Parts: sequence; structure tokens; C-alpha cells
Amino acid sequence: MLSIHKLLGWRKTQKPGTLLSSIAQKGIFLTVSRLQYTDKAVTSARAARKKRWICFFITLILLAVIGIVVGVVVKNQVDASKK
Repeated sequence: MLSIHKLLGWRKTQKPGTLLSSIAQKGIFLTVSRLQYTDKAVTSARAARKKRWICFFITLILLAVIGIVVGVVVKNQVDASKK
């Protein structure tokens, strides 16, 4: 099991006050680095939601076009069969 000294890279020859300073510096570093990961995750999530909406509207447009084409073809066949 790792001791706090090994985890923080603290040497036994250092003064005890520097241990607290080292812990604080590591804590600040970890907080900042995790904030960067969170910002990246938020940006990726927003981009994914935007792409999902784009795909949704493309699908709606394609379905509308297919519906119009099928409607026109069926109408032409019905008109041709009446003649």
C-alpha cells in the first residue's frame, strides 16, 4: 500500500510544512485537470446533440421527399388506370 509520502513524491528530509503545500498543489492540479476534462466532455456532448438534431431533420426531409414521390407515382397510376 502506498503511503502519502510516496504518492505525493515527498521526501522524508523535507519539512512537515512542505507536505501540506505539496498536497495543496496536487489538489489544485487535479482540480484544474479534471475541469479541463469536464469542459471537453461538455463540448463533445453539445456537438453530439447538434449532430443528432441535424440527422433528425435530414431524416424528416428524406421521408417527406419519399412520401411526395410515392404520392405522385400512385396518383399517376390511378389516373392512367381510369383512362
